[in-house]
Amino acid sequence: MPAGAAVYHVAAGPQQPDSSRRVYAVGPNQFWYSPDGGTQWFKDLSSGLPIDPNVPYGDAPYDCCASSAEVLAVEPGHPEHVFLAMRGLANGPAYFSGGDPQDGAPCNTPAKTVCGEGSIWLGDYSGFKVNGAAVTGAAAWRQLQGPPIYFGNGNSGAVFVQIRPLPDGSYLLFFSDLNSVHVSEGMPTSSASWHRLGGFDASDDYLFHQSNTPQVHVDPHAIATTADFNIQLKTATTPSPYNHNSVLNKFISGIIWMANDGGVAFSDNGGNIWSRALSGLSTIQVNHVFAALSLPGKSEPALYFGVPDNGSFFTRGGDAWGVPSSYYCGDCDAWVSDPAQTNRVLQFNARGGGFFL
Repeated sequence: MPAGAAVYHVAAGPQQPDSSRRVYAVGPNQFWYSPDGGTQWFKDLSSGLPIDPNVPYGDAPYDCCASSAEVLAVEPGHPEHVFLAMRGLANGPAYFSGGDPQDGAPCNTPAKTVCGEGSIWLGDYSGFKVNGAAVTGAAAWRQLQGPPIYFGNGNSGAVFVQIRPLPDGSYLLFFSDLNSVHVSEGMPTSSASWHRLGGFDASDDYLFHQSNTPQVHVDPHAIATTADFNIQLKTATTPSPYNHNSVLNKFISGIIWMANDGGVAFSDNGGNIWSRALSGLSTIQVNHVFAALSLPGKSEPALYFGVPDNGSFFTRGGDAWGVPSSYYCGDCDAWVSDPAQTNRVLQFNARGGGFFL
């Protein structure tokens, strides 16, 4: 591709019978396509690419509230199709939003103007015309129906899309919208195609009064499955508007892991029950290192640290832990001690800027 083109994400399709391979790349508000394994690159000039003035598509991976490393995925059986996950432009029904007309109001419409989560798109490159290295073309892009949006959680995760091919040639499509991970059997045709992993669906709230209770911590960053992971879904049959989702119909095989703020959870029954992962995978993710404060007349220091999973902590000697200040930082950043002034520590505020003494 041309020198200076900013690209953060790349996805390669399978090798074709003629030994060619389609490759896709995306950077901030630009999409690139190669029909020959990366030898030639063509900028996609489609007018249908997602446009949000506040959120560039294809932005750089970041640890909070943005993209993961996996925002592109090639559709199995259709190497000319590529999925794109991005922040903003959610189009699913909203639940637990408070103050809106009712549950089930669609996002980004007059009924519910802003949702704040992510969206999923499909690019069809079957009609992309290549007539020479200097000629650019355009794919056919459209926004797919996104999953239901569940308010009241963090939106501090990442957007990503991932695919699990199945033995019969179909596939499971996973999509994270900053808040939750959702799964669809193949291409989603409506919001009812999606089932929420790691949390209860709107239909569960209607049946069991779960009140948007997550089974694992919200704010996902990545998932992984064993090669044999397989589930079957069915559309919810609850009354409207609590029927705009699917639910788990049958667990077939495999294990799924989900990395969220604070650690890793796994399920060996298709997401029906989740457990905290052991063997060092369960962590409160200390941001950077401990900060130590020297206490007059004390042999042991006071230790401070912040965690990205909501909170800061300190101890005098390690026997008991408490909250070091009344300042609420949410996903907290580092504490730093000053070697030249051993009677003070600094608390950094990554979200709001600055620091506190």
